Amino acid sequence: MDLTNQIRQMVLKNSSSGEIREVAVRNGMHSLSDDGWRLIGEGITTPEEVMRVAKDQTLGSGNKTGHSPDDAPFTVQPAAKVA
Repeated sequence: MDLTNQIRQMVLKNSSSGEIREVAVRNGMHSLSDDGWRLIGEGITTPEEVMRVAKDQTLGSGNKTGHSPDDAPFTVQPAAKVA
């Protein structure tokens, strides 16, 4: 996600993560699960890995905000390349 001036201002105004995510998506940000599905198509990871890592997000683009109910942070572990 690029840190645009609009998003920077939203952070400074303590906007919710959902509001910031909506603006970021409108500005071209892809969700973790969307990018995961792209990586599946390229043979770099597996559907199981995407579902494990992005379990708190709606898979695909169905959820406009894409944030988990509690907005809990999570980390991403690199996936092994599938042969």
